[in-house]
Amino acid sequence: MILPGTLRTTTLGDVLGKLHRGGVSGVLQIIASSPPWAGTHHFVTLVSGIVRDVATPLAAPRIGEVLRDQGALREHEHQRFVEALQRTHARSGALLVELGFISEATLRYGLSRQMRIRLDRVFAIDNGELRFHPLARARAVSSVALGPRDFLHGRPRARDRGRDRDSHGSHDLEHAAGRRAALDLLGLSHDATRDQVRHAFRRAAARVHPDLHQNLDARGLAAMQARFAELSRAYHLLITMPSETADEAAA
Repeated sequence: MILPGTLRTTTLGDVLGKLHRGGVSGVLQIIASSPPWAGTHHFVTLVSGIVRDVATPLAAPRIGEVLRDQGALREHEHQRFVEALQRTHARSGALLVELGFISEATLRYGLSRQMRIRLDRVFAIDNGELRFHPLARARAVSSVALGPRDFLHGRPRARDRGRDRDSHGSHDLEHAAGRRAALDLLGLSHDATRDQVRHAFRRAAARVHPDLHQNLDARGLAAMQARFAELSRAYHLLITMPSETADEAAA
């Protein structure tokens, strides 16, 4: 498979899409060439076309912070976890499960969310050198994976660069409507700050988190999981917006 050597004429979404369609196993290396990340190296590992690991020096939250911000870990539990982590060499995720704060399923969810955040950071690089290192055989790098919806859906593509201003304006309006819908779902006003978004999500997630409703039947638990996923999508949309308030981003 022939891949472009730089991101100058393509996008990371296009490259990952090609690797996914080819069912390729290997490591995509991105060497940023523009400030503020010039010279930094980033790695996306794929197994059979599916993202299984993302390594980047760009700042990303630790697993405890991810679970806390998603409402799966209470503040006092997070504090106890941090203190316990300083006294052991155990892996963070294993320690959280051992302490009884989360389940294995919640840990997998948190690790997947953490990987998605790291990949979001890498997608911010729009200029850099590309290198691909094939793997001799498929190997699972982590216990979680990102499907094509996570690393392809809604990502910038080279074909989008040629759209005219009208189509960009339409997209902006659609995006603003999505943000407003997310705010409504969390019961927030359109000038809510990031801190208010975090607090609203934690309150809502604490009520519907699947781990707290194990006594429900299969249908009820599935409904609770769907509700939690809906809240998580709304939170992710709002917390990653560039401006300080939702109203500024949507205006």
